[in-house]
Amino acid sequence: MSEESRKKAAAGSMGAPAPVSEAASSAFAEALPRLLSLVNDKFDIEARIAESHSPRDLSLISDAHSHFGEMLKAVYEFDLAGHALDEFAWYVSTLATRGFQESYFRRMLEAWMIAIHAAIKPPESGELTRLLEHLCRHLHAICSAPETEREPLSPEAQHFLSLLLDKRRKPAAEYALQIAAGEGKSGNAYSSVVLPALSQIGWLWQRNEISVADEHAATEIARYVLFRLLDSLPAKRPLGKSVLVACVPGEEHDVGVQIAGAYLEAAGWDTIQVGRSAPADEILRMLEARQPHVAVFSINMLARLPAARDLFAKVRERFTGIRIIAGGRAAVAARKVLADNVDAIVDGLEDLQETALRMAGENA
Repeated sequence: MSEESRKKAAAGSMGAPAPVSEAASSAFAEALPRLLSLVNDKFDIEARIAESHSPRDLSLISDAHSHFGEMLKAVYEFDLAGHALDEFAWYVSTLATRGFQESYFRRMLEAWMIAIHAAIKPPESGELTRLLEHLCRHLHAICSAPETEREPLSPEAQHFLSLLLDKRRKPAAEYALQIAAGEGKSGNAYSSVVLPALSQIGWLWQRNEISVADEHAATEIARYVLFRLLDSLPAKRPLGKSVLVACVPGEEHDVGVQIAGAYLEAAGWDTIQVGRSAPADEILRMLEARQPHVAVFSINMLARLPAARDLFAKVRERFTGIRIIAGGRAAVAARKVLADNVDAIVDGLEDLQETALRMAGENA
């Protein structure tokens, strides 16, 4: 069982509270800056009195609270309470390996509930705190779920991982290309060697077994290797179709987007890539300038869903001829809610290629 499966199993029997009303969701979104300030102030005061957290801890806590608040906003707006358990389990797992105990997470949930009751009137405040009460009731089960080992990497992926951790860019690329040449397909090398190793890098960071600097360095090397692999694919005849590939505003996880863009380019698309965390206005300017047949957007974090939906509405309004495709973990989770905002939601590179071709053909 994988780490992700373990977390889902721990939360699987917990159910989910009823969705909140539109009035409650709007009240939370409007009050979020004040709520976040109240929660952070509470922890700052407690830390000063008890001297329980270092300045570094407080910075980490502040960042975590900000992410948690944005996640709650998306969960309320998109009715994703069931998915909030998985996201919260990741939150707990990541901070627990950095020394935070169950007592911290309980105090954090209680702080959010106190802030909501202080800033938002009933009955909306009661609706909003149901999810937090639900998380509190099941917190011990989440925190005490037994650790399960990840499925072991293949010998090839394990060796590639060691090259990433040693920051050996050239040997890593040569090894991956050697694997690809032996298999006869670069696609096999990146799916069976590079991507599993990259996933392991993320897990090692989550477990606090490598530093942020180590994670960034390994990710950049893996990104370079992926491009080398995709560039080694035999050139295909240009399709005469263009595609823009981008993260939605605020989304930091751009490796998947870059892989998707390189994959489509290798398949004959004229690709336009936009960097991570690009603001909506920049993405809209690029669409205006290039007028692609299809626009592909990645949404991995639930917290980015509101910004994604706002962007999609603007694209729909201004560019009626551009088809919109969304992918990523959060997009798949919010499939039903996003159905009216996009033309398709995809899961995987092959699904993306087939869907984009169909969309471009319909657009012709």
